[in-house]
Amino acid sequence: MFVFYRINFMEIERRIDFIVVGTQKLGTTTLDAYLRQHPNIQMGANKEIRFFDDEKRYSSGTPNLPAQIKKQYVNSSITFSTKPLDIKKIAKECDFGLSHAGHDTLLNLLIFGKPLLLFPTQLEQYVLSKRVEEAGAGFSTIEGTEENQVAQAIKELSSNKKFYAAAEQIAKKYAEQFQTSPLSQLLNRCEELIKP
Repeated sequence: MFVFYRINFMEIERRIDFIVVGTQKLGTTTLDAYLRQHPNIQMGANKEIRFFDDEKRYSSGTPNLPAQIKKQYVNSSITFSTKPLDIKKIAKECDFGLSHAGHDTLLNLLIFGKPLLLFPTQLEQYVLSKRVEEAGAGFSTIEGTEENQVAQAIKELSSNKKFYAAAEQIAKKYAEQFQTSPLSQLLNRCEELIKP
C-alpha cells in the first residue's frame, strides 16, 4: 500500500492524493521505485502502511462494536468473529446475507444464490444495493431505518422464496464466469489483449 503526496510549488502542502492498494507479488515494489524517481511525486516514508493485515488491530474483537451489543445478540445462529473469515465458506453455508454491500461480500453471497439485506454506507455500496433490489434478490435500507423495519425486512427476506429464486437466477447466470478466480480472469484477458 502506498501513500502519495502532491507537491504544490506555489505553496508547499502535504496531502494524500491517492493510495495504491496491492497484493503481494503484483509489482507494487517496482511501481514504488518508479514513482519515487518522478520529481513531482512525493512518496510516503514507508512503502507499506500494513493497515489491513495488522493482527493487533483486529485481535481484540470486532472493531467498533460495543460489548453489550455482542452480548445481547450472540446465540447459536449469530456469532462475532475476532478474525477474518472465509467469505466463500460462509456464503455457501448461510441462508441469507446482511452486509454493507461491499463488492466482495455481495458478489460471493450472490454467486452462492443467497438473498441479501443491505445497509450501504457509501455511494458505491448504494449503487450495488439498488442493483440487487432491481434484480429482486434482496432489500436495501437507508440510514435511519427503524429497528422494527429491519426486523420486518429480515422476516420477509427469510420467508419469501422469490428472493431466493432471484438470487439463484443470478448465481446461474454468472456461474461460468466465477469458476476461475477474478485475478486469473484478469490475467487471461490481459494476455488476450497483448497477443498480436
